[in-house]
Amino acid sequence: MKRRTEIVDRGSWDVDMMVSRPGSQPLETSRGSATGPPPRSWRSVSRCRRRRRLVLTLRAKDQAQTGSSRQGDWQLRQAEEWLKAKQGGLEDDELVAATFGKESRDELTETELAYADKLRDLMEEKIEAVKRRDQKARSYILEGKKLYAKGAYAESLSRFEAAIGCTTADTLVGGEAKMWLALALDGSGKSDQARAIYVELKEGHPLPSIRSQAGDLLYILDAPKLKIKSEERLKIPDLADVDDFRNRRRSSPRPTRPRRSNAPKKPRKPTWEDKFVENSPILRTFRNRYVRVAFLVVSVGVSVYSAYYL
Repeated sequence: MKRRTEIVDRGSWDVDMMVSRPGSQPLETSRGSATGPPPRSWRSVSRCRRRRRLVLTLRAKDQAQTGSSRQGDWQLRQAEEWLKAKQGGLEDDELVAATFGKESRDELTETELAYADKLRDLMEEKIEAVKRRDQKARSYILEGKKLYAKGAYAESLSRFEAAIGCTTADTLVGGEAKMWLALALDGSGKSDQARAIYVELKEGHPLPSIRSQAGDLLYILDAPKLKIKSEERLKIPDLADVDDFRNRRRSSPRPTRPRRSNAPKKPRKPTWEDKFVENSPILRTFRNRYVRVAFLVVSVGVSVYSAYYL
């Protein structure tokens, strides 16, 4: 009761938690009637103070997380720059000096040299994180490409958006993911959104290759559509009928061919000519090939002799 009396006597209440209630009657205190809002009890004041401390603690944690996330983003950006510079042929010492704003490691101060090794180790760790992030983004892009090739444009949108969420938009992987996202949007009938992405990449992406590809795709998107008559269009027949015809052919029985019999043939009765050839001595003589060659030579000699000497 003493603590409560002291609080009421001092007239202390939490201004932030105070709520004016119209029609409320002033309360009597040890000093007399009060014309302002009624004072809170000591329990109410304690609850208000605990709530205020909780709010301040949550705000401090939020600010700390925001600061750490910003610091992490900055480190990843620096790691991306380091990775590009390494691919360009720069060494670690040159990169450390450039980070501190110096041309070479010899120009670093003692304090900067003390942090040089820590900076290099930190950047190596962040570079590995950037590589893992880009690899994950490329896997999403590959999945989206497969769906896009099948004509599933709406399903591929989620893959390309996931790839964009894994990396930053101003990198090579991020620009590629955005271009594929625009292609999927165009295939889904959302040409305005696709055009906005092309314009953004063409005007704001740092890589010339991405800007050039985005410009070409934007030109194709804005190109006038050709008006083709119905009789000029190529008509593709329905392949379902072809499949039905093939199935019917497979189901119909094929005509069976008569098999050849392996039975031995009956001997043919010899004719008169066969008997004459078999029994003639002259023909039997001419069956020898040497006799044939000799007869041919003699015939040629007789012909030549008769032509020149007779």
